[in-house]
Amino acid sequence: MNFQFLCGCLVFVYAIIAWTSFINMMASGNKPDYAWLAPIVCFYTAASVLYPFFILVYMNITRKSRQFYPKTIYLFK
Repeated sequence: MNFQFLCGCLVFVYAIIAWTSFINMMASGNKPDYAWLAPIVCFYTAASVLYPFFILVYMNITRKSRQFYPKTIYLFK
């Protein structure tokens, strides 16, 4: 749940940065250059693969899953 929230926030921030950059470049008459997004996409992809793998290994070693999987939220009583 924390991982999904983190990834959602990162995608939102990256989208705001990309759209702001795109609008500014188009307004000034320049062709947009997205080369600066390549390291961000690589980092995001690596984090999407490595973080869950790390959590799986840690949970397997310590046998503690409550730290990473909280109790469900009760919507109705």
